[in-house]
Amino acid sequence: MSPQINAAIELQAFLKRCGWRYCIIGGMAVLRWGDARATQDVDLALLVELGREKEYIDVILATYTPGIDDARRFAIENRVLLAEASNGVPLDISLATWPFEERMIERASEFS
Repeated sequence: MSPQINAAIELQAFLKRCGWRYCIIGGMAVLRWGDARATQDVDLALLVELGREKEYIDVILATYTPGIDDARRFAIENRVLLAEASNGVPLDISLATWPFEERMIERASEFS
């Protein structure tokens, strides 16, 4: 299995344990729907209630290595948390809030 797939599986297991709503987006999602695409990271949309961003960010950063210096501040300002999976694969976690993002996450499906 590729390092990116292993990182995605690891991140999914973590988010499921947290009981959070999310979906994989970007290159990994394109691969799932049948188009070959090279990707170096795992992109994910995590549904986060406005005003609760810091709670989610802190839990993730307690588990994952920050992807950049001051990743917490960057995530609060830009709504994207940059982290790394245990195998070093970059994780780009978008803090989703808007109704269209919530609908996207609701429509997501599991894939083995």
